[in-house]
Amino acid sequence: MAIEADLNIFISWSGNLAKGVTDVLYRWLPTMFDHVKPWFSEIDIDAGSRGLTAIQERLDVSSFGIIVVTPENMDKPWLVFEAGALSRRLNGDLTKVVPVLVGFDDVSQLSGSPLFQFQAVKLDEGGAKSLCLSLTRTIGLDEAFILTRFQRGWPDLAAGIEAAIEAAGDQPPPPDVTESDLLKGLYMSMRTLEREVVSLARVVNPMTSSAISVLRNQRRYLGEQTNPWQDGRLMQSTQDEISAIASNFRPVRWVSPMEREGQRFLGVMFEDGEGLSPTDFNWFMEQMLKFPVTVKILSDREMNET
Repeated sequence: MAIEADLNIFISWSGNLAKGVTDVLYRWLPTMFDHVKPWFSEIDIDAGSRGLTAIQERLDVSSFGIIVVTPENMDKPWLVFEAGALSRRLNGDLTKVVPVLVGFDDVSQLSGSPLFQFQAVKLDEGGAKSLCLSLTRTIGLDEAFILTRFQRGWPDLAAGIEAAIEAAGDQPPPPDVTESDLLKGLYMSMRTLEREVVSLARVVNPMTSSAISVLRNQRRYLGEQTNPWQDGRLMQSTQDEISAIASNFRPVRWVSPMEREGQRFLGVMFEDGEGLSPTDFNWFMEQMLKFPVTVKILSDREMNET
């Protein structure tokens, strides 16, 4: 269904290379689509105030998000925050938040990031085409028409990206991907896909139950291959990653393996001994889906009751 107004596109970035690429996308997208309004803040969060009020206002009215990810910024909490805010604004629709990767050899190199749950693409010709098709479906345009326009417009985008890369100078290399990283990424993808299948089952019919069963079996297999409860080093790295994500919300007191009533989990305790708001809780738990362990946020009251 076509939208009745122009599509507001929020472009998130951090760092010189990402800013240059964002500027290129900001100028190029309106040449591809007649009904889009791209927006990006021109001030980097690392360089000072980024106009939080203006950013929040734009997040609130945006219906599509593009996250420009580079090896330099892939661990920046700000990108994860904006991606999460966009996802919440779009009721968890992961297909409308697209990380575009610049300086990576493969999408799998994002597997260690919470952004891996979204449908990321490399910003090469194939990835740019996928991005345009996602926008096309959101707006409700004819795909054949946009693909024809893309063939004419891609050389300009490619030249702009190359110029941005050259202007940014030396950049960090893309991260190495271990077998454990890949398995965790696959596990997280399975969790995301399972949620989508379950959601579809509620809307369509029960015939998808067999597909859900297959996904659960695959998830169980992947979980067995990356089991922190059987690997001390993996457990420690898992705790460290969860602590880093939790600290984006408020200071963390500890993250610790626990067991209650025969169930093992990683407990998260914040410094103030309280939990999170419903919105932050949902976003935090969304990030926990990448880990093959159960994660619970605990409060001082709960601890005193045990």
